[in-house]
Amino acid sequence: MKQIKIIAIFLSLLLLLEGCSKTNNDTEAKSSNSSTSVSTANTSNLTNEKVQQAVDKTLDWTKVGGKAEVLGIQEIPQQNAAIVDIRFDDFRYNADQSRTPIAKDKKSPPPPSAGSPNFSSEMYKAVTQMVRVERYSGKGVGTLTHYNDGRWVLTEINFNLIRLTSNLEIQ
Repeated sequence: MKQIKIIAIFLSLLLLLEGCSKTNNDTEAKSSNSSTSVSTANTSNLTNEKVQQAVDKTLDWTKVGGKAEVLGIQEIPQQNAAIVDIRFDDFRYNADQSRTPIAKDKKSPPPPSAGSPNFSSEMYKAVTQMVRVERYSGKGVGTLTHYNDGRWVLTEINFNLIRLTSNLEIQ
């Protein structure tokens, strides 16, 4: 009689565990389907063309010529981010002596006159504030951040060991 009770309890527990497992699997399937549809809805506004506009606006302040073309976007949902692959083709930008981008409308100071009493300091200023045009062809990477209100924002562009920060919403 004790053996029958033990077997009945064992079978009841087994059936209970099986029922919990099915309920859990059904819940997981429903949640994965809903997260897929949410993910699809959130990325529908993330296109190469829209990201290209943000990249162009971010680079425009220093760009003198050439182009930076968005090749593709790789979403990373676990990090609420996306990586943008960018190809730079003879991209030219104004830079200071350390190759740091500066405004495209900035000009180098005029050289000092040879007879100036402050020739050394004026020459130092002219050399250190000289504007040069840098060129780059190659790969670059942009970072997009996905906020919980659904917005995607271009937060930075990296190329040729240079990092430009941004805060442009993809529209």
